[in-house]
Amino acid sequence: MVDLQIKNYSIRISGPIRAMMECLYLAPENQSLIECNEFMESLNNLVPKTVERMLVECNSIKVKRLFLFLAEKSGHAWYKHIDLEKIDLGSGSRSMVAGGTFIKKYKITVPSELAENESNL
Repeated sequence: MVDLQIKNYSIRISGPIRAMMECLYLAPENQSLIECNEFMESLNNLVPKTVERMLVECNSIKVKRLFLFLAEKSGHAWYKHIDLEKIDLGSGSRSMVAGGTFIKKYKITVPSELAENESNL
């Protein structure tokens, strides 16, 4: 959480990492995975250790898998500095959409348009 100053008021809002995780938690029922991908693409200057710590502390396997998939897909430099061994990604497969494309590395099924050119994952 971060403080946002607006004139004489201060409110607490989610920082970029937490906001991304909140969007993914709501996906795909209340938040489009395509929009989540666009949001992730803009997060190019995150601190890897902070991302890693938040992923370790996160209780949602779905959120962790989607976050890592979208971060890798976006080609962020900070992604390479995350120790994936520290992050529990659970077991078994997760399907985010019916009729999508299965991403073997993260054991998730995502919309086919997100999986284009992802044969290396």
